[in-house]
Amino acid sequence: QNVTVEQALNHPNWSMGNKITIDSATLMNKGLEFIEAKWLFDLEPEQIEIVVHRQSVLHSAVEYKDFSIIGQMGAPDMRIPIQYALMYPQRIQCPAKRLSLTDCGTLTFEKPDYDTFECLSVCIDAVKRGGAYPCIANAANEEAVRYFFENKISFLKIGELVKAAVDNFSYYDIQKYDDVVSADRMAREFVKSKIFFKSRDHNKVLQVKSLEYNSSINEFDLIDFCCKIDFIFLTLKLFEKSILRSPIFIEAWRSFMTLKYSMMEEK
Repeated sequence: QNVTVEQALNHPNWSMGNKITIDSATLMNKGLEFIEAKWLFDLEPEQIEIVVHRQSVLHSAVEYKDFSIIGQMGAPDMRIPIQYALMYPQRIQCPAKRLSLTDCGTLTFEKPDYDTFECLSVCIDAVKRGGAYPCIANAANEEAVRYFFENKISFLKIGELVKAAVDNFSYYDIQKYDDVVSADRMAREFVKSKIFFKSRDHNKVLQVKSLEYNSSINEFDLIDFCCKIDFIFLTLKLFEKSILRSPIFIEAWRSFMTLKYSMMEEK
């Protein structure tokens, strides 16, 4: 709960960018790799297994029909996979350190703690749900990690926000690029709402001022209201209703967003 940004960035084996290092600490990176493996290799979620391997020597393994397993091993250096991706199918000499199995010594493999590492659990659940859920999980995580870097949320809050985002939205399918963009935006808006309206006292009431009236709205009711309005807008956009091109609708939407963000700033 009290993990700092500096502690989360202190990876024992890998030297990577800040965002992916945080993803490694939350196991979100394994969740994303789970999603990638499902689509890249046309697999069912039940065919993919996540394994915690602290030495970072075995990077992937494939089980064949005869139950033999072939794995890819190497020093924990991102230059190796990046070089191979750029030069595929050729393999050329790399400046990375050579792997010595005798120097490695014991290699360990463990099952992940799905309860503690919510990001991993949510990604697997998102794949099983299908539709836009993987996109929502990814966008919510990116937004949550950003707030973690700004010291606005705790380390464990990242997984909580990703799970809340996936659970918040109803199923809809991805048909075109705009659907992906809309799902991404909605997830980020949801996380932002959760951050702006967080409160240590869950019974605290916000005083919301509008142009013509004053009213007391419970903070969670307000978040739910904002998300429902956002989702109505997304639904209309997905079905490309002509109402979206109406000047009246556009002006109403702008007014709502202005009120919504003014309340966030006051909070």
